[in-house]
Amino acid sequence: MHSVGNFDHCLLLRVGVVAKGGRCLSIVRMIEAIKPTRLRLKLIGLAPTTPFAGSLKLACNMGIPIYDSYEQLLCVDHLDLILEMSGDPRILADLVTRKPPSVGVLDSHASMLIFDIARQYEAVAEKESEISLASSFASALLEASPDGVMVMDRNLRLIKSNNSPLILRGRSREEALGRHCYEMLHDRPARCDVRNLSCPMQETLLTRRPSRAVHEITTQEGEVRTCHVTCYPLFNQMGEIVQVVEVVRDITKDLSERIEQHAQALKSDLARVVQEDRLASLGRLVASVCHEINNPIASIVTFNKLILSHLKEESLPPEGAGAFAKYLELSIMEAMRCGDIVKRLLSFARQKHIEAVDVDLIEILNTIKLLTAHQLQMAQV
Repeated sequence: MHSVGNFDHCLLLRVGVVAKGGRCLSIVRMIEAIKPTRLRLKLIGLAPTTPFAGSLKLACNMGIPIYDSYEQLLCVDHLDLILEMSGDPRILADLVTRKPPSVGVLDSHASMLIFDIARQYEAVAEKESEISLASSFASALLEASPDGVMVMDRNLRLIKSNNSPLILRGRSREEALGRHCYEMLHDRPARCDVRNLSCPMQETLLTRRPSRAVHEITTQEGEVRTCHVTCYPLFNQMGEIVQVVEVVRDITKDLSERIEQHAQALKSDLARVVQEDRLASLGRLVASVCHEINNPIASIVTFNKLILSHLKEESLPPEGAGAFAKYLELSIMEAMRCGDIVKRLLSFARQKHIEAVDVDLIEILNTIKLLTAHQLQMAQV
């Protein structure tokens, strides 16, 4: 027996096989199919008890020596084990009696156990390879993550972490190992739930589901960062939580951008509401102004029609020729009233620099009354 090859602690067994000719073929294929792991079987001699052309041809093609009798196997150099699989008790007893002290002999049942053990080693090696790959993958994700990542045990103590400054906060990984998560993130001696803070770690252990919370974390430079803390449970084969992965993501910038976006949206909505209110107010003002202007215009038209009708009929009104002068004066007054309304509107709309001046409050009130008379009338004010 020797330790060989590229496998650490690999046990190499150089075996010879005694079997019936037809079974030799399946045994050769069985041994060659077993991948070398911690137990490696190397076939260095084959002694068929009955001839079988198929097994002999395969053994020759694979370079396996073939012996005419099982006694010849006892003389093979570096032989560790003989597998007696012919099922003949006389051959087994003869091999046990004549074998060298350094060579072992197994019967058919024990030989099959050797094959089963080798296959189990192969399955274990495959699982170890999968575990190693998964561990490497997890380590790569841990190091590549832009967020802070911690692996905690059930006692809230750090098992592993990446180099995130949000977690280490000036410590080395070796110094951080074994510390509680609340010491790492908040530099406090008490748990988060004791200080009336939401603890996603405790919630995950209680609910067996991922949990989240928002914490404020002070960096080594004294800057307060808003962080999203998420915990994910890790289960063993019994369905028990053995570890928890805690991910710390700095959302300060995202939060500021979202607040700014909401503020801009509110400003836009407010500006739209103000604009709509302005348009509505303008509509009401236009209606009022149209009503105020329409009345004097109607009066002017009426007076002019009266004068025109008398001129066409070459007659005078009952009051005499003086009535024409009265009609013209009223028309002039109504026209001046229209001009006064337009003048005040232009004065109201004209943009001026704000400056302190003396004003006549009665005149301002009269102007407002003139411009809003129709609205006040409609509102029964």
